[in-house]
Amino acid sequence: MVKSGGLVALAASAVLVSCDSLEIRGESRSLSVAASTPPALSSGTTQATGEDRHWIRDDEVFVVQYDGQAALSCFEVSIARVLEGPSEATRGEAKLFVVRTGKEVWSSHYWRTRLAERADLRLGTPVIFYKGPLTASRAHGAPPSKEAARPGGDAWFHGTISDDSELHKGVVKVADYDYALQEETIRVIVP
Repeated sequence: MVKSGGLVALAASAVLVSCDSLEIRGESRSLSVAASTPPALSSGTTQATGEDRHWIRDDEVFVVQYDGQAALSCFEVSIARVLEGPSEATRGEAKLFVVRTGKEVWSSHYWRTRLAERADLRLGTPVIFYKGPLTASRAHGAPPSKEAARPGGDAWFHGTISDDSELHKGVVKVADYDYALQEETIRVIVP
């Protein structure tokens, strides 16, 4: 038996009888394979390594969808990956790959984020939020699945917290947006 890169190669006389047993030259042996599985989520889907509970990877950012939107108080953003960081030569713009469209764009309007904690949710805080299905309390909740969260079409927005009067209930509102947001749907911008 030769073990290579986590795979096991057996001599030609070994036969896999079932997923948990192996026959080697007339001998029957049971297999015990320990597998590392990402934690299951309530929706029955799992997250890949490096993804948080919103299915956003550590190396991903959110970028403005359309020119001129960054001047609005609440606007659509898309998930992207940085291909080339900003520099003096690029006038502070980064080259980004937009996951939703598969296109490369240059922009200075993009943000790294992390999952928000209650202490982050203060008046005037700029946030990225998921515009998912409304809950019974008429507040948007977190992405229910990876398919819903990605590639991010019409689902992610940038806004500024304008009402935290119901934060004790886990809900805030952003400027120029009609619905409340549950705290688990919110991401905060990191430097």
